[in-house]
Amino acid sequence: YFEPDASEITSLAELECYEKFLLDLTAHCSQRM
Repeated sequence: YFEPDASEITSLAELECYEKFLLDLTAHCSQRM
């Protein structure tokens, strides 16, 4: 059973989480420098 809409929403949410994670990571690194 495959639902493209649901998977798109999930991957989109994961992408936002990943982008936020990268932003937090870069902010953390720049703070330490």
